[in-house]
Amino acid sequence: MTNKTKDTKVADFEKAIEELERIIAWMERGNHPLEKMLSEFEKAIKLVEKCRKDLDKAEQRVSILVKDKDPLSLENFNDDNGSKN
Repeated sequence: MTNKTKDTKVADFEKAIEELERIIAWMERGNHPLEKMLSEFEKAIKLVEKCRKDLDKAEQRVSILVKDKDPLSLENFNDDNGSKN
């Protein structure tokens, strides 16, 4: 994967997060027509699914990178993080 492709994926992920935050803030303000709320909710669900897939791919890459490393250091990382998920 080229650096440009990696940069594009990071930018896409960040844009998706920003859009999700915008939708949440808009919905929290409330008092919107039901159809518009449903439409924005549907967009939010799609963004969450996209971000989850991107994070899963990143987790797989990290797993590959640390595969040959000391298992104790990976355990310590999981302990510091609070969970393995």
